[in-house]
Amino acid sequence: MDDAVLKPDQYIGTLRWGPDTEFAALPDFPKSTPPPLDHGWEDYMHTRMQSKVTNGQLTLHPATFDGLSFPLSFIWGFRQVLLSGSWNDTVGYKRGRKLFVLFLGAAERAEERLLLESNYFTEIAHYLPSFEIELHFVGPEISEQSHGRWMPLTNHMAAVCTRGTCKEGLEGLKTKCAAWRDPVPPAIVVCAFNTGFASGDARLRASWTGDIKYLIQEGFLTFFTCANDWADLKGEAQVMAILEARYVLQPQKSPFRSMSVVQEPDDKGKWYSANSFVYAVQGMQTRDKKQGLGRHI
Repeated sequence: MDDAVLKPDQYIGTLRWGPDTEFAALPDFPKSTPPPLDHGWEDYMHTRMQSKVTNGQLTLHPATFDGLSFPLSFIWGFRQVLLSGSWNDTVGYKRGRKLFVLFLGAAERAEERLLLESNYFTEIAHYLPSFEIELHFVGPEISEQSHGRWMPLTNHMAAVCTRGTCKEGLEGLKTKCAAWRDPVPPAIVVCAFNTGFASGDARLRASWTGDIKYLIQEGFLTFFTCANDWADLKGEAQVMAILEARYVLQPQKSPFRSMSVVQEPDDKGKWYSANSFVYAVQGMQTRDKKQGLGRHI
């Protein structure tokens, strides 16, 4: 991780891998039983990476765990919401339904790099096989080279990067949805990894406030991950309380937090580990009515 070469318009972030970091490729997904997600890394890895186990031992670079932490934290959280029935959506999980997943605040040196240099995001397709999925990586830190680039990933999932804001990304999806002719309406789900919007950085908080208000007011199912509980999670909970956000997944530890932990040299109590906590909100506590695109199109 090297933050010395940050551009003026970039934020430090929690995970920014060095140029020499390589992400081990995942083998073919098991055709029988999907690797379990209920008990975290150990069960998942020993099943998912069975072909790489030697004498009962599995040795992987921490970057593999760190990279997989992004899609797996989203998958785990989304599955919890689906199983609990808390998603305010009249259709839900239906075979062949279109699902747009918008990864908000995506950056060239984190989410975009994982998309381009690994096959980790294809886990989403494997664990949500009934959806027809489009992944939209949206953020001002997406590279100009990847902006607008369309990438087929599996036979029922593709991805595209958009260099822009939350509203710009959602406007593009609205245009697609306005022309939708299938009787089963598509769904839009949003996920933002390790935003740090409530960590105390005034400029960062200001850049997120309008988007978060919009997502809550419009009723989009939105997942957030946090890199720590002493600042990020605590601050975000306060913001959500002010905005009267309705939790559909209570803040809790992610079983797929990253392996890399960064500590501040002057304060060992201040630590950062990507995707340590996950929660989801949809709509407002005080509203009990259909809310825009967050339910379905």
